[in-house]
Amino acid sequence: MKYKVLKVEEGAELDESQIAVLKAIDEVMHSQTQTVKADKKELEEKQSALQSQLEKMAQSQNFEVIQKQLNELFNRVSPLNAKPVNEKQASKKERELNNKWVKSLVKKDIEGMKKLEMELKESSFEPFMHTGTQVHHDNYLEQGSYLIPELFLAEVQRFVFEAGIARREMRYLPFGGPGNERRIPVLTQSVVVEWVEEAGRKPLSKPYIGQVIQRLKKLAVIVPFTDEILDDSAIDLMGLVAQLIGEAIAIEEDRVFFQGSILAGDPFDGILNSLGVGTFQLGVGDLVADLTADDLEQVIYEIPTPARAGAKWYMHPTVFSVLRRIRVDVLAGGDNLGQYLIQMPTGAAPATMWNYPIVLTDELPAASEIAAGEPFMFFANLSRTSVYGDKGGLALKMLDQASLTDAEGNTVNLAQNDMTAIRAVKRVGYVNTLPQGICVVSTGNAT
Repeated sequence: MKYKVLKVEEGAELDESQIAVLKAIDEVMHSQTQTVKADKKELEEKQSALQSQLEKMAQSQNFEVIQKQLNELFNRVSPLNAKPVNEKQASKKERELNNKWVKSLVKKDIEGMKKLEMELKESSFEPFMHTGTQVHHDNYLEQGSYLIPELFLAEVQRFVFEAGIARREMRYLPFGGPGNERRIPVLTQSVVVEWVEEAGRKPLSKPYIGQVIQRLKKLAVIVPFTDEILDDSAIDLMGLVAQLIGEAIAIEEDRVFFQGSILAGDPFDGILNSLGVGTFQLGVGDLVADLTADDLEQVIYEIPTPARAGAKWYMHPTVFSVLRRIRVDVLAGGDNLGQYLIQMPTGAAPATMWNYPIVLTDELPAASEIAAGEPFMFFANLSRTSVYGDKGGLALKMLDQASLTDAEGNTVNLAQNDMTAIRAVKRVGYVNTLPQGICVVSTGNAT
């Protein structure tokens, strides 16, 4: 039987009378969560009736199964004057508490964090998550590891997921156990069958399993804030911090996993620079503007047939802008020019090219940046060809005495400029497990 509030342990053997009591308990508890407040007299009558039934059940060997539900029941219905809480009100309250928690975190207010942590737990909101190996209520600020509300992590993950193409498209396998690397088994050769005569000798065959190594690297970002922002109660600090951190993680993951280069100092060779991927290079001197519908159709057949199912095109928006002007030879009625190769989005369906969806990302080369002989787009089903993995939670640390240098070389002293910064660290990695299922398109060589 399903209950709205109660949770009965698996394997509990209850008779019909005990189930009836649980149902009554569940109804009383559920009435306290509704928008309309339950009638005081009605609740008192239900409480009295339940007490009478429970006294009769006291000798039952199964009574312990529901014992822990009783305290929760009478704690919630005894006052009979608690304010009803609906889902919208609860969500608003949780966000307010989380916002206060983030401000306490930024200001290194240990007592405030402890108080809000208890208030969140007492309000039955989502639990806190460990984000470090040495977490202590008395010294977790010094250790740089915190107990973070799940709502905050969920906000970060939401922005990562919305902005992160690689994370969304690749197969996700979280890391477990010690170490920074793991071996992922891949099928390198399948079973081979042969034709034989009647009563003839049957051949032996077996699959061959290889391994690819996936390694974790540390991804980090520092988000600085002025004291004015921290003190402005009108600002949704939790949403702002989560958005900034989530988007920064997603952008950098996409950049490295798509076009990173170890030779250029990146931790991974992205898909465009990976060994073993299929390639399609344009003719000598041909650039993006020289692509034809026939070229793009040929790219599809550069990967094995099984890998084409669910495959997509991945490109920069400016490359998409160039390709959408291409027309095929089949004439469209009335224009005498031929139909456009790219079919634009209709409803919830994305734009397609040769009937395969198109995914746009700013982390692949823009049309104006692509020189001769350079890869710039690819065709693949990333959920079959590539694996994304991460380990542990998001580790946060507060900075208020550091000197920070931005990408342009400008230095900001936090203490001197009345600023505080949050440093976020995450361990992530990716690997191509089936590189032959990816086809990378490159411009032609200059000569």
